[in-house]
Amino acid sequence: MTRPLTPRAQHAAAALALLAAFAAAISTSALLQHNRSHTSPPSPQPPVVAPWTSAAARDAESLQLQNDILHALALPPDPAHSTAWRRGLHAMGLTRSAPEPAATHFAAALTHQPPLPEPLLNSFLEITAALFPSQLTSPVQHVATTTRSPKSFAIAIHYLTHNNPYAARLWLPHITERFPDARSHPILSSILRQVESTASTSPPPAPPPLADLLHAPFAPGFPVIFSLQRHSRNWCGRAIVRLPDNSFARSPDGSLFSIPQLARSVSGLPGVITNGNTPQGLLAWHGFAISDNRFIGPTPNLQLSLPFEFPPRHFLIASPNATSMTEDAYAALLPPSWRSWAPIWEAFHAGRAGRSEIIAHGTTIRPDWYATNPWHPVSPSHGCLTAMESWSPSDGTRLSSDQQSLVALLHHHQLSDGYFMVVNISDDPFPVSPAEVTALLPP
Repeated sequence: MTRPLTPRAQHAAAALALLAAFAAAISTSALLQHNRSHTSPPSPQPPVVAPWTSAAARDAESLQLQNDILHALALPPDPAHSTAWRRGLHAMGLTRSAPEPAATHFAAALTHQPPLPEPLLNSFLEITAALFPSQLTSPVQHVATTTRSPKSFAIAIHYLTHNNPYAARLWLPHITERFPDARSHPILSSILRQVESTASTSPPPAPPPLADLLHAPFAPGFPVIFSLQRHSRNWCGRAIVRLPDNSFARSPDGSLFSIPQLARSVSGLPGVITNGNTPQGLLAWHGFAISDNRFIGPTPNLQLSLPFEFPPRHFLIASPNATSMTEDAYAALLPPSWRSWAPIWEAFHAGRAGRSEIIAHGTTIRPDWYATNPWHPVSPSHGCLTAMESWSPSDGTRLSSDQQSLVALLHHHQLSDGYFMVVNISDDPFPVSPAEVTALLPP
């Protein structure tokens, strides 16, 4: 089958030569020798190094981030100081720390008159959700009752109603009063469904059979990577790989291949919102790239895309002549039993709302910032899927990498495009384990 190069695949082509070298390193050696014991051992490869992960570099980085926070807190939270505040908010979210005066500044920002520009206001709302999950109810109520922005309103409503049935019942009628077209809006319709679910006194409906999803055709002849997650993205999920022959990839010892994968964002907001958690549903996968973002690091990442992010043929990979991205086209990729399950449409609505640039990558972020969080030692992102990596404190050499293990396996099977399905499987308060994933599949 001839597959046309997409814009992102073209961008990633330059990285493929490096990818071949990376894939031969560390975990790849065992994969290449599996079932090929007659071949010669691969030649040694240079180590992967991220110098900014050394202990000295991390200390300097932490000092800079603290300075960014203190500098912002010394200024009024207004548009004239938006650059300093954006740096400070980024540092607070990344390190999950906010000095004592921060809450007062956040309250002032959320009630600022005239209202802050939407991008800056939303940045304050995101970090409010991350660091002050219940302390700033009154200022967030002010946003909910005054903003004209559907996105700002959605963040505020989620903050006020999340896991709070009484608040959900209180705010539910206000959603359609403030925004009469809420049920057709890609962001507000998703938030409305979540608030309705929280407000309901009935038990939540059971999802369709997971087996139907794990064995759905999607696009025959293409692989599918499944990222199996908890409803609470505070816990790490696991990624498995279904090969083009519909079997699931195995490790050299014969066990099911899987890696831990975190689908949580810094803000913890719903996936339909930019910088929220990774949305549930189907994404397209087209190739690999090596990021120049120091927090993502030098390990190859998987280039993913949502519906509407690129031309339809990019997402509908088995239909290279597709000219429109429609609900029917997305539904046709799903098994019949899942087509009416609203959560699996989150990726579709996120793409329709303009969300973009979600990838599956490693991390060079220092793990001790999250030592008290359930997802430790993996680091959250701005909505991507993150795999654990460790780096030498002496010189930043990569010591271990779950991301590299995934890339190596895909390279070993000569796979470079397909689909990527993110799905919540339960609300258990602990990480998804290899044994749990293995039990989901037939022997």
